[in-house]
Amino acid sequence: LGPTMRSLSLRSNAGLVGEIPGEALAAMSGLELLGLSQNNLTGPVPAELGRLGRLQHLDLSGNFLSGELPAELGGLESLVILDVSGNAGLTGPLPAEWGKLLHLQKLDISYNAIHGVIPEEIGGMSSLRFLAGSGNRINGPIPGSVANLRLLQYFILDNNPVNSTVPEFFVSSGSDSDGWSSLMALSMANAGLLGPIPDSLGRLGNLSVLSLQGNQLSGAIPEGLGKLEHMYHMDLSRNRLSGEIPFTPAFVQKLGGNLDLSINTGLCASASSASSASASAASDSGNGNGNGNEEEEARKLGLAVCPRSAMPHSSSSASVFRRASLVCVFVTCHCLFLHLNRRDLT
Repeated sequence: LGPTMRSLSLRSNAGLVGEIPGEALAAMSGLELLGLSQNNLTGPVPAELGRLGRLQHLDLSGNFLSGELPAELGGLESLVILDVSGNAGLTGPLPAEWGKLLHLQKLDISYNAIHGVIPEEIGGMSSLRFLAGSGNRINGPIPGSVANLRLLQYFILDNNPVNSTVPEFFVSSGSDSDGWSSLMALSMANAGLLGPIPDSLGRLGNLSVLSLQGNQLSGAIPEGLGKLEHMYHMDLSRNRLSGEIPFTPAFVQKLGGNLDLSINTGLCASASSASSASASAASDSGNGNGNGNEEEEARKLGLAVCPRSAMPHSSSSASVFRRASLVCVFVTCHCLFLHLNRRDLT
């Protein structure tokens, strides 16, 4: 072990215990990969690791590390992957100094005890593609600087007390190169999110996974979400959403069982949407019979069928209804006239 070693991987060794020897590892100045995941290591993350200027991959996940995340890791200018997930004893805030990691593509701090707000400086991670921080104590609001992460593909922040609105700045109103135009998965389940789902989410053209279940979101579902061509999993269940779902029958059928809108007492489905969901469920189960009572099929989705009187009528439908009403009035009057004439004759 010396300064010429480039890779050290000691993963999944139950017998590897004790603290990480920071000074000894810092002496390995040529190290590019350090993998110590899935062991029984304890103690803090050594600040000395911040002296490994050539390090590109640091994985300390799945241990029993404790203490605060060292700010010194922000000096690892070559770092591409940083994973400290699954260390329940890691606490403190996310260091602002980590915003200097300009080449970082993956940051995973999930399932620790990290608390506080995400620092504004995180917007400096201009190469970031994967950001995961589920299962911590991270608070909101999310800083506007995250809109600068234009290469981001995965944003996963489930099970945190964010307790704020869904940010509008994920998508800019300008060119497609602004905002999170590369985003493929947005997951903020059980995060205490409040208010409406922003219409701007419907402009995330590459979005394929949207998980916002278990929050306190209210209002209508944006129509644009149903026009996202790459969408294949959407979970908006256990919120306070209301109104008629704006999805076409084709969209509902395409997602099938990957669409969950249940436990939103104010939501309802049109008859056509309920029928499409029924057909999709029958196809998924191998049962070719997708016909059934619309209300029963909607209940299977956790929704009610929208009252027909509340559904918008087209101008042609309204015209037919008016003509039918006039015919009924004419027939009634004609029958009454004949009855009176017959009585006068007698």
